[in-house]
Amino acid sequence: MTTFLAKEDTKFSPPSTTLLTASSEVESWHIKLSTSTLADWVGVCGVHLQPPVDALREAILKHDVLHADETPVTMLRPDTGKQTHRAYLWAYAPGVFEDTKAVVYDFAPSRVGEHARAFLGEWRGNLVVGDYAGYKHGFSQGITEIGCLAHARRKFFDLHVANQSQLAKQALDYIGELYEIERETKAMDATERWRIRQEKAKPIADKLHAWMLAQRLRVVAASKPLFAVRSGKNRGDFRSRQEIYLSPIIALARYCENSLDQVATNRFLERHKLEEGANGR
Repeated sequence: MTTFLAKEDTKFSPPSTTLLTASSEVESWHIKLSTSTLADWVGVCGVHLQPPVDALREAILKHDVLHADETPVTMLRPDTGKQTHRAYLWAYAPGVFEDTKAVVYDFAPSRVGEHARAFLGEWRGNLVVGDYAGYKHGFSQGITEIGCLAHARRKFFDLHVANQSQLAKQALDYIGELYEIERETKAMDATERWRIRQEKAKPIADKLHAWMLAQRLRVVAASKPLFAVRSGKNRGDFRSRQEIYLSPIIALARYCENSLDQVATNRFLERHKLEEGANGR
């Protein structure tokens, strides 16, 4: 039975197994176990696993750079009269250039920012994230926001695929140049990486900033599909049916200022890995 519990507790990729399915599987062995009994057993496993999880959380919170992301997960909620409820799986990891290679997953019943605040606690470092509002409170309390370029790129990419937008193509070209520089610096030491970022990446990031602000004014004047381009100094909010929402551009370029931050979250916290976990319920 210990083997069975280990199997069920670690089956974290499709096809997923609910406790109801597990109960039926056990019954095929001519053993009757209710879902409530299985739930108790899984709960006990969770209690025993909590100390190493807490220790890992403490370990990653000692790093100056963290990546965070979140993805929806369908949770069974028969107690509410509804079959399912949208919960979230939050993930936190040190930067790719940090020594610790680990991810801590934090399941929460919702996407509200209090879950991120509870996990991060008193930590005050550089947080690489998409422009989700749930992290904003931490930025007002001393956490430094590092915008995820991949999240911004995805919006431009979708727009370009949808209608071959030349505006989106120009943004993708700028972002592609920044990614190419990151590939060049991947194997460099911290000092050399910082030098190259200052020498090559920062001028491109500054051009991207200026270009985005100019395009915002132009597309508003022309009543074309609008960009909600936000910056640290001027957070414009323009809406249309094809609004494109971007992380604050100043936060996107902030990784250039040091050698530890990474240009995007999804090079380490790959979204498909999060989604596999989410599909496992």
